[in-house]
Amino acid sequence: MKQISSSGKSGLSTKVLRTVLILMAIIDVVSIAVVIFSFHRMQLVLTDAEARKQDLVSDKSDATTMSLTEDSLMKTATWAADQIDSQFWILEHDFLVLGEQVKDVVINPDHYTVLPLEEPKPENQGKYVLQLVLPEGYDRQDKDMRERMGRLANLGPMMEEIVRGNEGFTCECYISTPDGATLAMDDMSGEKYENGSLKAYDARQRPWYKGAMEKGETFFSVPVRGPFYDREEIVFGVPLYVDGELTAVLEGSTLTDTLKRKLSERNIGKDSFSILINEKGQLIYSPVESGELALGEKEDDIRKSAAPVLAEIIDRALGGDSGFSEVTVDGKNYFSAYVPLESFDWALIMFVSSEEVKEPSRALVSDMEGMSDDISEYYIRLVRYTAVLLLVVLVAFTVIGQVIITAFLKKTLLPMNLMTEKIKNMTGDELVFEVEDAFKTGDEIQLLAETIADQSERNKAYLLEIVKITSERERAEAEMSAATKIQNAMLPPKTGPLYDMKEFEIYGEMVPAREVGGDLYDYFLIDDDHLAIVIGDVSGKGIPASLFMVLVKNTVQSQLMLDSSDLGRVMDRVNRLLIEESVKSMFVTLWVGVLCLSDGNLRFVNAGHPLAAMCKKDNTFTIEMDEHSMVAGALISARFTQNEIKLEEGETIYLYTDGLTEAHDAEGKMFGKDRLLAVLNEEPALPPAELDKKVRKRLDEFTENAEVFDDLTTLCIRYR
Repeated sequence: MKQISSSGKSGLSTKVLRTVLILMAIIDVVSIAVVIFSFHRMQLVLTDAEARKQDLVSDKSDATTMSLTEDSLMKTATWAADQIDSQFWILEHDFLVLGEQVKDVVINPDHYTVLPLEEPKPENQGKYVLQLVLPEGYDRQDKDMRERMGRLANLGPMMEEIVRGNEGFTCECYISTPDGATLAMDDMSGEKYENGSLKAYDARQRPWYKGAMEKGETFFSVPVRGPFYDREEIVFGVPLYVDGELTAVLEGSTLTDTLKRKLSERNIGKDSFSILINEKGQLIYSPVESGELALGEKEDDIRKSAAPVLAEIIDRALGGDSGFSEVTVDGKNYFSAYVPLESFDWALIMFVSSEEVKEPSRALVSDMEGMSDDISEYYIRLVRYTAVLLLVVLVAFTVIGQVIITAFLKKTLLPMNLMTEKIKNMTGDELVFEVEDAFKTGDEIQLLAETIADQSERNKAYLLEIVKITSERERAEAEMSAATKIQNAMLPPKTGPLYDMKEFEIYGEMVPAREVGGDLYDYFLIDDDHLAIVIGDVSGKGIPASLFMVLVKNTVQSQLMLDSSDLGRVMDRVNRLLIEESVKSMFVTLWVGVLCLSDGNLRFVNAGHPLAAMCKKDNTFTIEMDEHSMVAGALISARFTQNEIKLEEGETIYLYTDGLTEAHDAEGKMFGKDRLLAVLNEEPALPPAELDKKVRKRLDEFTENAEVFDDLTTLCIRYR
């Protein structure tokens, strides 16, 4: 930047001085008229300019406030909805896995020992224990009941892990059978007593049981009071059917205080709140104690009693739309952001008081009005003083004007020159402008210096905030990238001698979700005549799940290489080693098989994994039933059963994780086994790689590229 000297002939002070001297003669003659005219004209101009400035500031401030509020509220509401949606999805997934184990106990009772049962004891208050609770009048010594519930008691550790693993979002886990008997896992044994006597409990009379029976799938109730403890909670039920008959209903609950705490952490103002509404328009959660959005005793659709604008917002949210709107609730104006919870057809609506949002803008306009009045008054006084002074010193000013103007310009321009030089030298980390004594002139120069200093501080704070946010985002992305790399590193290679063998053709694929889980698959030769096949799904997400997946893969591989003659004993060893090595009580569903290449004999163990699809000589894929065993890594006493089938030339087995069949479309419908079989049977003779790609293409068309919450892993092998 070129600096102009104030002492040179071409300097600003010289030019101003020359102009003043030329005009001095004219000023002497017309000064009085000009002063009087200027005084009145300046008043009009200042008044008009300040009025227009205030109107402009007010309009721009309101528009900017609305834009920032909409953006901030929508981002906060969307993030809060995603967090709650994801947590409830994980919770439902855990209960569905538990449901599969309950079905296995019912279908294969001989695989499970009958464990002793205990009723609630006061001394167990605060401890997680499995308790038997019964309806009034039920025979507590009924042999069939105690044998049936004793086998289900083998699932106690899994029930405890679900409660502990979802701490804050579920405080209990119940298994209730159609005759009214219930296995309860919680830490509130003492609260099941009243006046020293154990309370009777009939699950069939509870809203979650009735709702699950009526709906035929997972059901969430409106807030209710617990039967044993005076707490408000949202209860959900998961019905289980075997061969079309009701086997049991699983129950879990979330305290409304938990939702209140989670949602209040995401409010963006003092006078703000959030509500949850289910697909029927019923309030699931609301912190409002009275009025249109208060939780009442009746389970009514609030759209029937709400104002038209509020009812329309609820309709849009439940219809799957997201948006921002102004709304009046109980006579008070709010800004609202509404977002659907796609996994459960619920909706979240976040409200913030429009008065609270607009208050800073109004205060700014008011301050500027006061400042404008002060500036106007200052200029008016200055003009009056100048007029009087000009009349008094008119003649003297002509003589000494040059000296005075020169000194004045030098003094005035010096701070400006210093300020320009200082700003020019602001580079690198030295981006903060400080007000030095030379800039404290008490006029607009000082105001300009203070404004520049204030803006530089804001810019520095803004840059630091950007650096912080960028660092946190990069760290989170790095963690998920590491988890993905761990998964990919443990997959078998896509090329090599294994693919040139004439006895079989095999293809596997794993696509991780946004929150990387712990899916795995593997295949390798144990010896020249035996091929090992492994596919599994680890509980949990992120790096812990990926590391546990590595442990599972290495453990299964080492035990198969050690001795694969009896896969039941192999899985017994694997189960024991996983329980000993796991630090977070994680478990895994596994399908482990060994194929004899010379005769097509296939031995396998299914540890809680989805049933395989098999295409035999009739060239039709079907779901093959097998002897299911418990998930690995959950229970030390679990035993695993070996299955055995004979593969003929050209027969194919298609294995998959639940991320395939439980993928949802935009309406929340699952892809399911029926759709899977329909795709496989369109062209069952396709090579395994092309057959798998066709399944994945149809899945993408079904979900319409909707976000998935679980890894998608498949493995297809054809015996040749």
